[in-house]
Amino acid sequence: MRESIECRECGGHFEQLAVHLRKQHGLSVAEYKERFGADAPTVSEKASQAMARGQKFRAARRKSVAPPSGAPASSGTAPVLVVDERAAVQPSIDELLADPGHKPLTFGSVTLPVLPAVDGVAHLIPVYDDKYEHDHELLAQLALSLRLDDGCLLSGETGCGKTSMVYQAAAILNWPVIRVNMDGQYRKSEFVGEKNLTVDAQTGQAVTQFVDSVLPEAMKKGAILLIDEIDAAPAPILFVLQRVLEKAMVKDPVTGAVRQGRQLLLGGDNGRLITAHPNFRIVATSNTLGRGDDSGMYAGVQVMNEATLDRFGTVLGVKYLPRDAEARVIAAKGPVPKDLAQKMVDVARMVRKEFKEEGCYTTFGTRKLISWAEKVQYLGVWGAADVAVLNRLSAEDREFVGSVLQRYLGDR
Repeated sequence: MRESIECRECGGHFEQLAVHLRKQHGLSVAEYKERFGADAPTVSEKASQAMARGQKFRAARRKSVAPPSGAPASSGTAPVLVVDERAAVQPSIDELLADPGHKPLTFGSVTLPVLPAVDGVAHLIPVYDDKYEHDHELLAQLALSLRLDDGCLLSGETGCGKTSMVYQAAAILNWPVIRVNMDGQYRKSEFVGEKNLTVDAQTGQAVTQFVDSVLPEAMKKGAILLIDEIDAAPAPILFVLQRVLEKAMVKDPVTGAVRQGRQLLLGGDNGRLITAHPNFRIVATSNTLGRGDDSGMYAGVQVMNEATLDRFGTVLGVKYLPRDAEARVIAAKGPVPKDLAQKMVDVARMVRKEFKEEGCYTTFGTRKLISWAEKVQYLGVWGAADVAVLNRLSAEDREFVGSVLQRYLGDR
């Protein structure tokens, strides 16, 4: 699906290595080249072309917002440029799709561009996992939501891959992601921002300044704001989201063009208005679809305001992978032998079935399967099952899951 280069440190394939090297190996590009030679590639040809197009678009934007003739210049030789905060980020999706030199990717009937990894957002782009198993139908539906910018809500049981799907789609497209996990104690100021006492870099004086948090930062950077467990979000945050989820006609602060977009009014910062970068998207995940929980599995979730739910234009039901696909993931992630991976998946599927029929009060997600598989080579299949699965269960559920393990894996 994507042209890539090999990381000589681990053998993984990526379009560019800078973020991967820093996150996975603690290496800078210079250190990597010192180790493997100055000619060791770190950026694919495709990524290089995308970054060059990004530089072209940013240069054009800066020219478009230069001050009128007669405006005062700085003390240096360069003129003062009135550049919006997002002008130094990425070109928009529409601009890239209109560029005849850009080759987009196709997901079903939807085309999306690979975004250039420019300074300021490159560190927010997820790392692609070549062991990930895509549900191509769901991926196409998510891509459509990203293209239409209609707000996407992913609903499904814990550990079924909702967050991973968003991360891997973003990795394919070089789309930066800012993720926030909701809980009943998450404060509005943590989501939007608040006034803090800071030191002015020029004067050295203490000043009170409004510091933007995750929502305005994602809006300015053109990132995907990934809101995990939105059904556990406090009401004040959901009311802020309602306004941002609702698109309106806005004037682009960089190009001056009128388009549909999203805005945020920061009353705590003297009414500052943020107009989102055209690439800004909101994707949320939930276990209960905002309808509350009667199972006792998801403590802290609540019934969501219908007005908030109504503002998500796309709602996707995410299910566990088919048996063979899930077994491939477990075999690769463990790693464990293929036949053992299939038996482990069978255990999980049996527990899930019983949970739906209210025969037990625990379920068995792919995330838990991976945790189990990763420990098998160190503790054996039963020892790994103890620390990754059984020890977290009530006595009743432990007895039931233990019987399922014995059925598929034999005695300890």
